Amino acid sequence: MRFRAYLALVLGVLAVLAAGCGGGDDGAPGETTKLTAVIPFPSGAVFYPLFVAQENGYFAEEGLDVTVEPVDGSGATLQQLAAGQAQVAVPSPGPFMQAVARGENLKSVYTLYQSNVFGVQVPADSEIKSLADLEGKTVGVGALDGGETPFVKAALAEEAGLEEGDYELLAVGDGGQAVVALEKGDIDAYAAAFVDTAIMRLRGVELRNILPEDFQNFFDTVFVFDGDFVDENEDLIEGFGRAIAKATVWGLDNAEAVVEITSKSFPEEAEDKEFTKALVEETQTLYELPEEADGQWGYAVPEFVGRYMDFLVEQGELEEPVDPDVFVNDYVDAYDDFDEDEIRADAGTDG
Repeated sequence: MRFRAYLALVLGVLAVLAAGCGGGDDGAPGETTKLTAVIPFPSGAVFYPLFVAQENGYFAEEGLDVTVEPVDGSGATLQQLAAGQAQVAVPSPGPFMQAVARGENLKSVYTLYQSNVFGVQVPADSEIKSLADLEGKTVGVGALDGGETPFVKAALAEEAGLEEGDYELLAVGDGGQAVVALEKGDIDAYAAAFVDTAIMRLRGVELRNILPEDFQNFFDTVFVFDGDFVDENEDLIEGFGRAIAKATVWGLDNAEAVVEITSKSFPEEAEDKEFTKALVEETQTLYELPEEADGQWGYAVPEFVGRYMDFLVEQGELEEPVDPDVFVNDYVDAYDDFDEDEIRADAGTDG
């Protein structure tokens, strides 16, 4: 399906706010800053906080007016930023850290996806309990050159000591085709992106993710600003992040309403609302805060940052770790300065 190619680009290993300022950057009351958010592929469902924040007026409350436009991959969002066509990108952490390693002055100020977009899924009743149990088994992937393939190979090597040959990799296609392969016994497990997982669950397949916790904590999708812009526009950064946090909470128990909102920008997502709703719900699992985040939306867990960085070095994607302080938590308290119960009540849920 069309999402797979985009997702491979999203990881890069394994929005953007362009702007015209309606009243300048001095934050004077009553002025509106117009921003363009550039996302790495065309979907409202998987980046719904941007759309909900605009629709529900959360951006307006912060003096912001945000338009969202897609580009082709994480790298493209960062290119827009480097070219001066944007103020913030929404890439995956890998391409972001690679850009920092090249000497670009960038800061990640908000972590949107708190967990890995990939998993290694087995049927819920499978006797396979861990990656080590995949020795001698067949692991399905969407495509041998897909973003999930190098990731699952690295996970099997690092966590289970298994190299290709100890198991078989078999390209079986996307989620729907993976369902058939599992049911026929052609594969024992499937290395799935969250989009595939949504498809499989929509088709009634009960799944269990056997990816170890260390790998599940590979966060994804961050909001990246030019470093100087962050220093000069702290109020804007705080307001942007708070609006995103509010929109995230509003949508958590309100997937159908989220689909109605995002479909205004991406009408194709209204063509199969059942699937788009399932995709929203699967994406929401990525927003779930780990214990280490202490209930703080947007928080970058330092331990996870270091783990991800080390992994990229091990895989040859970085020559050496970059400064972990490029993942900024200075504004998290401001992001979370709102009443979640009030937002949930506005969404028509009680949490």
